[in-house]
Amino acid sequence: MRPLVHVVHGATPGEVLQYRYARGEMNTQEYERRLVGPRRHPNEEDAMKVTDPVCGMEFKEEKAVAKVEYQGTTYYFCTDACRRQFEQEPAKYVPSEGGVS
Repeated sequence: MRPLVHVVHGATPGEVLQYRYARGEMNTQEYERRLVGPRRHPNEEDAMKVTDPVCGMEFKEEKAVAKVEYQGTTYYFCTDACRRQFEQEPAKYVPSEGGVS
């Protein structure tokens, strides 16, 4: 059994996911599913779910507190704090810009 990941004070949920991925604690598909949004899910029950690119939280699109259009893609957020964090450094959360690989 793998040890629990200890979160460093001040690390964002996205940074924790990057750390877990680098350690091999999740595969690429799981990592991208949690970090990159808005992804649509194939089964009917999960249809219209999106993922907050900052914290990795998955929720229904209509429950989004905020949304931001960035380079032609709409990103949905669970809180205004996540939205603000994304707006300060969008490249950190967008895979094509080197923030997430």
